[in-house]
Amino acid sequence: MRGAPGMLPSPLRNLCEWEENAMPDEKNRADESERDRQAYADVVARYYGDPEFKAKVDANPTETLKAAGIAAPEGAKIKPLFDTRKRMHVVVPLPRNRASDAG
Repeated sequence: MRGAPGMLPSPLRNLCEWEENAMPDEKNRADESERDRQAYADVVARYYGDPEFKAKVDANPTETLKAAGIAAPEGAKIKPLFDTRKRMHVVVPLPRNRASDAG
């Protein structure tokens, strides 16, 4: 038996309703991740293009970057690292399920 036009059969309708309910959280995470990437890109551009901002970052990176939208856990200190032709930094983030530092 077919339902009303445009109506999905019950099992598919239930799946779609579940996906609609699950999607906002995933979309929020994606939006948050995109905002983080954009904030980071803005900070890097400002650092190299705005001497006053660079001086603030160099003097007080944690507060300056936090004010610029770089998220950090409460109490965390931000330390800018600079790659050179002879040194490259790789950041290994703390797993999401860990509440404290590895060391």
